[in-house]
Amino acid sequence: MLTAQRQICLQGNRSFKPACKRTSDGSSRSAVGVRVVAEEAPEKLSGVKEGSRIRVSRSLPIYHSPKFKEGLDLEGKEGEVLSDVSQFKGKTLSSTLPYKVQFMVPHGEAGEVKVIAHLNGTEFEPL
Repeated sequence: MLTAQRQICLQGNRSFKPACKRTSDGSSRSAVGVRVVAEEAPEKLSGVKEGSRIRVSRSLPIYHSPKFKEGLDLEGKEGEVLSDVSQFKGKTLSSTLPYKVQFMVPHGEAGEVKVIAHLNGTEFEPL
């Protein structure tokens, strides 16, 4: 069965020009190459599980919380690991920030604000 890209290539559609080449017998072949790159997995900490308490060990500014529009540096903040998102239904995913961590950060009149951030194993230390 031909893929949609291959069918378009064979039809000679001018609006979409995939990287394909015609051979001498009239068939076409794709000039798209696939390169497999060995990536190092994010550092995993053996003692970190759901519910573990952690402390951020280096400067880590975040800007995605609407209560902290000027940004928030998480250095020295303590939080709780909610989940390890590198595992899903028994399969390993290639997440670069595998730990989902919840922090309770004091914020003026609002009291404590819940902030959730994704971290890798080098950005925090277990307590």
